[in-house]
Amino acid sequence: MQPYFLPYVGYFHLLDAVDEFVFFDDVNFIKRGWVNRNNFLVQGRAHLFSVSLIGASQNDLIKDVRINYTEKWKDNFIKILQFNYSKAKNYEAIFSFMNKYLSQDYEYISDLNIAIIEGICAYLEMEKTFKKSSSIAYDRAASAEGKILSICSVQKATQYINPIGGLELYDKAQFTEKNIVLNFVQSEALSYEQHKGKEFVPHLSFLDMLMFCDVSQVKEHLKKYSLK
Repeated sequence: MQPYFLPYVGYFHLLDAVDEFVFFDDVNFIKRGWVNRNNFLVQGRAHLFSVSLIGASQNDLIKDVRINYTEKWKDNFIKILQFNYSKAKNYEAIFSFMNKYLSQDYEYISDLNIAIIEGICAYLEMEKTFKKSSSIAYDRAASAEGKILSICSVQKATQYINPIGGLELYDKAQFTEKNIVLNFVQSEALSYEQHKGKEFVPHLSFLDMLMFCDVSQVKEHLKKYSLK
């Protein structure tokens, strides 16, 4: 998967399901995608927040996209956390967790995202092996499916698990031919109490769940998926 900015819960369902996770960082950056954006709870609604980038183009590889620190995105993001999550039961712990990353000036958006994702997994005691696709000697000239098969081959994978959105993209026969089992993660609908007495707002960054749910509750939610 591409390294997303504080991704949604389905991303972590995928992480829960695998032994080794490859950050697809040497594919093209997609504007208006999730590499530098996500939804957070602001005044009871989903608010789309973006990390500012320097001249990001769809001709750039994700790993080469730089963060723009001349913009005040970092201050604005901290204000979102302070003004909208300060009453969340885990605010102090998660704000402190996030401040470790926000206090550093990562040059590349992929490095910031990967550091946060790996940090969340450590916080939740999810023991995973992480790699960047840019560090793997796979067939970069292959088709989209061919690239995945090549990475699986290099990593000696016997099973490849993808989000459910890829169901129409991959041919199981191609994977079977390479002795690789192909599965897809189907997340269950879930909800949890955000601000007391307020209607649940879905489809937010995983940070929202961390703010409102204890680690044991988060771990329960991370098991709410099936493999197709």
